[in-house]
Amino acid sequence: MHVPKQAAPVQRTLAPVTRSSENSGVEPSILGLIELLPMILRAFTGV
Repeated sequence: MHVPKQAAPVQRTLAPVTRSSENSGVEPSILGLIELLPMILRAFTGV
């Protein structure tokens, strides 16, 4: 699968979140995703 260049920072950002969800359940990862949303949006919009 081809990944656009701007998606790379998002994947690096999400990697720790998915790892922690495997260890401690889904809820912490969801909270982490909510905190990361502005960063993810910024990465995609380039703002």
